[in-house]
Order: sequence, then C-alpha cells, then structure tokens
Amino acid sequence: MAARARRAAVVALLATLAAASCSSGGGSASGPSPAPAPAPTPGPGPQLPESCATLTNAECLSSRTCVLDHVTGLQYRCRPAAGPCELAFKRGGQAACEREDGCVFAPGSCYCPGPAPCVCAGGPVPSCRAAPAPPVSVGDES
Repeated sequence: MAARARRAAVVALLATLAAASCSSGGGSASGPSPAPAPAPTPGPGPQLPESCATLTNAECLSSRTCVLDHVTGLQYRCRPAAGPCELAFKRGGQAACEREDGCVFAPGSCYCPGPAPCVCAGGPVPSCRAAPAPPVSVGDES
C-alpha cells in the first residue's frame, strides 16, 4: 500500500514538473501549455534515511531529503539537500521557499522528467537557493 501511495506521489510530481517545464519557455505549436497540476502533499510518517546517489531522477525529485542538480546536457546528479533554502523547498515547494528569509525560488528551465514528450529537455530543475547579496555601494564620504 505504501509503495502504491509513493508511486502515485511520484507520478503527480512528475506531471507537475512536466507542466511547469513546458510552460516556462517552451510553449508548443498546438497552443498554450495547460496549468500545472498541484504539488503532491507529503504523506505522514517518518522519512527513512536514503543514499541520494543511488536514487533515480524521479525518486530524487520525490525525496524529502535529496535534490537533483543539473550537471550538463541531460546529466543530473542526486545529492543531499543542504542549507535552509533547499530544505524549505523539499518541505513545501515554491511557497515554502519564498517564505524562507534570504531564499529565492528558481523555476528551472527546460527540465523534462519524462516519460511524456517535452518541447525541450536538458535544463535545470526547479529549486530554491540563497538570494544574491545586494551590491555594496561605495559612496563618497566627504
């Protein structure tokens, strides 16, 4: 039963990411992309420890402790989430990221989770990162 619920959550997450990646710059010849599906709600219970490096891309995306990094082209690597921004994003998606002080949501670009065909593929995955520091202005102190 738990495997079925996890599989359903992974499918819902993949559908959400596919809709977001196709609507964030790709559009199709048949018209505008449909609105993204709502993000899946994490299930109750403790998260078992996992080795991020052994997860598939889909498993990494649905994990509450790992993040998927774009390496180059169609290559990605799964690693443990680090820092308050990534942890907030894994806890509650874009909304949690934007509520976290000093964090900014990065929508990604052209990530295609498959197996559905996408307009483009091989780009960064949506993520949450530390906001860039504001530029320091050096003023005339005279």
